[in-house]
Amino acid sequence: MGNHEWMLLRYLVARNQDRQSEIALSAREELVLHGGKWVLSFEEQTGRTLSEWIPALTALPFIASIGNAGEPDRFHLTHGDLLLDDPQLLSDVLIDAMEEQDGSSVNQNIFNGMSDEDILRRGIWSRRLFDHPHYPAMMTQPDKLSLVYAGHAVTPKPRLVASHLFIDGGSFLAYRHNERPQDYGLYMIDHQRQYCYWTNGRRIVDFPLSEPGITLSK
Repeated sequence: MGNHEWMLLRYLVARNQDRQSEIALSAREELVLHGGKWVLSFEEQTGRTLSEWIPALTALPFIASIGNAGEPDRFHLTHGDLLLDDPQLLSDVLIDAMEEQDGSSVNQNIFNGMSDEDILRRGIWSRRLFDHPHYPAMMTQPDKLSLVYAGHAVTPKPRLVASHLFIDGGSFLAYRHNERPQDYGLYMIDHQRQYCYWTNGRRIVDFPLSEPGITLSK
């Protein structure tokens, strides 16, 4: 789940409860401000209801974990980052504990009283690791977290910060009127081969993630 999916879900749930409530109006304003103006005319133009998407949006995971705990090839997918307010990274152990509880409240002692939604919102919107790479110096045991593929922060080249590999190439900017729209594109990663493919819709570039500047060593 990314920030746009979160905003859409928040709006649809609030709208179903009370279309004119302060929460619904605020959620709609936030969604429209971030590119969601299309929701205002979607139902009229298509004859479909936006509410039919609520189950699919609700089912989107905050963190997707691939592989089993302890396996060297394990990795995670998330939108923002997994930095808590301590600052400390979430670990594989804590991620597994969250997943095993199957919808129950996350252990409040682990997260210093933060609610599930607080953790979710920080992880979806956060660019703290990307913008402030000095954070790792303050974090405890960053080696307890497997490789995390993250988005949200646009980068011209995959960037590794504290177990997070940021791979948002800003593809939505490739078709806007920027000074250099050709510099933005889409990254696709072959995790097993540790290889990266990039395209802006006009050309394709590929290179290994072992290329200088993108070391995956902990």
